Amino acid sequence: MKLLNFLENSGYKIDYIHDIPRKTYLGDNIYLVELNSNSNSTSINDIIDDNVYSDLNIHILGRY
Repeated sequence: MKLLNFLENSGYKIDYIHDIPRKTYLGDNIYLVELNSNSNSTSINDIIDDNVYSDLNIHILGRY
């Protein structure tokens, strides 16, 4: 939840969150998050590269 709050404070609006079970054990999920940003937003790459979130496995699937 800290990451989601940080994204919102950095100028991103969270449009969609979807969780998908990994089918390894109960509670292990993959989360897909769709974000919308304005022109004043902090670069998403700067947020991902931050040491606070280095233990997360984050992939950018695309931009449009």
